[in-house]
Amino acid sequence: MSGNFARSVFVCGLSLAAGLWSAQAQAGAIVNYRVLHSFCQATSCADGGLAAGAPAIDANGDLFGVTAFGGRFDAGALYELVPKHGGARYFKHVLKAFCDPDFCSEGGEPEATPVLDVSGNLYGTTTGVPEKTCGAVYMKSTERQLHPLHIFQGTDGCQPGSGSLDYQGKESGQIYDGVSPLYGMTTKGGSNSEGVVYELTPPKPGRKAWGERVIYSFCQISDCADGMKPQGNLVMDANGDLFGGTSDGTIFELTPDGAGGFNHSILYISATGETYIGFALASDGATLYGIADTGGGATSRGTLFSLAPGSCRACGARSTIYQYALLHDFCPSGANCTDGAGPVAIVLDSQDDIFGVTESGGANPSPVTSPPGAGTIFEYTHAGSFLTLYNFCAQANCADGADPFGGGLLINNGALYGTTGLGGSTASGFTGAGVVFEMTLP
Repeated sequence: MSGNFARSVFVCGLSLAAGLWSAQAQAGAIVNYRVLHSFCQATSCADGGLAAGAPAIDANGDLFGVTAFGGRFDAGALYELVPKHGGARYFKHVLKAFCDPDFCSEGGEPEATPVLDVSGNLYGTTTGVPEKTCGAVYMKSTERQLHPLHIFQGTDGCQPGSGSLDYQGKESGQIYDGVSPLYGMTTKGGSNSEGVVYELTPPKPGRKAWGERVIYSFCQISDCADGMKPQGNLVMDANGDLFGGTSDGTIFELTPDGAGGFNHSILYISATGETYIGFALASDGATLYGIADTGGGATSRGTLFSLAPGSCRACGARSTIYQYALLHDFCPSGANCTDGAGPVAIVLDSQDDIFGVTESGGANPSPVTSPPGAGTIFEYTHAGSFLTLYNFCAQANCADGADPFGGGLLINNGALYGTTGLGGSTASGFTGAGVVFEMTLP
C-alpha cells in the first residue's frame, strides 16, 4: 500500500539514526528500545494524537495503526509507518482522518488495532461520537477508500471498545483471508443495554453489504450473573470457540452449537469483580492467559493469570472445567509500584513467554497517573519469572513515551511493537501525543 499515495495525503517523516536505541537491563535481560514516531508533529496534531492499540504489520514491514484523537477533524487518524534505509528511518502517512463533519457515518475516536487481510485491506472499529453515533466497523481498501461495513444502532451493539476484531486463525498468526467472519464486542447496547458479542459476515456473491448479527447480549441471567459490559479483546481457538471477559469479573466462552448459533458458558467469576481486559491463547490451543487492570490483587492494581482446562471426574458426565492460577499481582504493597500497575495488554511469543505493558507504575514518574509512574514493559517467562524490561519516561520530558493506556502489542521477527498515549519528542512537561515504539526481545 505504501508506494502509491495521492499527493493530497499528508506525509511527515521522523529521522531515527540506528544509534538512537536506548538500552535498559533488569535481572540480566538486556533490551533495546527506540521510538519510531512521535505524534503531533503537524499543526493542530493533523498527524494524530493519543496513540491507541498496537500497529499491524504487512510483509514489507509497514506498520498500520490508529490514534484516538487528533487528525484533521480531531476525531482520530489512521496512519501508516513505512521503513526506509533498512528500518533506520520511518516515514508516516496519514491514510484517513476520521469523522469528516459532512460525513461521519464511520464514527470517530478509533481505539482498536486494525486487522490486515491478505489483499492489504484494513478493518477496524470506531467508538462513536458521544450522543451522535454508536460507532462502526470500517474497511480501508487498497484504493485508499474508507467506508463503514456496519454502523451500530444500539440494539445490535453500541460503542466498540479497544479490543481488535478477531477471526479464526488469528491467534496462530494467520493473516485474515477477507472472506471469513469477523468477531467483536461492544461495551454497550444489545437487548439489555449491557453490551454484545457480534459476528460480521462478508457479502455474498453479487452483493455489497456485510451482514451483522448479535450472537450474545449480556445480562441475560438474573442479576446479570453472566456479566456485563465486555471489555478488551476476544480470542478464538481452532474449534471456533470464542473467549472473553467483562468489566464486572466474568470470563466467558461462546461455543458454536452446530446450527449456526452459539452457546454461552461462564468459565470463571472473580470474587472481587475484576475488570478483565486482555487475553491471549497459549500454543497448546487451550490455556488462556489474561490480565485484569482493576479490582484484583492485594491492592487492586491488576493481575496476570492463567485459565487452564481440566477434566471434571466428579461431575456426572465427563466435562471440562477451568482452573484459575494467579501468575503475578501488580504493585502488591500499594506503595512502590516498580513492577508496574494497571496492565493493559499482553502478547505471547512462540515459547509462551508473556510480554505486556502497564499504564502506570515503574521507576520513572508521570504526574498524570495514579499510582505514580509512566508505565512499564514486562515479561513473564514460561519458567515463571517476572521481569521489568523497560520503564517509560526514561528520557527528558518523556520523549520515549509515557502511559501506554491504549493497550495492544505486536510481536514480529524478534521485536515487540506498541504505542503510548502520551510523551514523545513533542512532549512538554510530561504531556505529548504518544509514540509508536519498537523493542527487541531478550
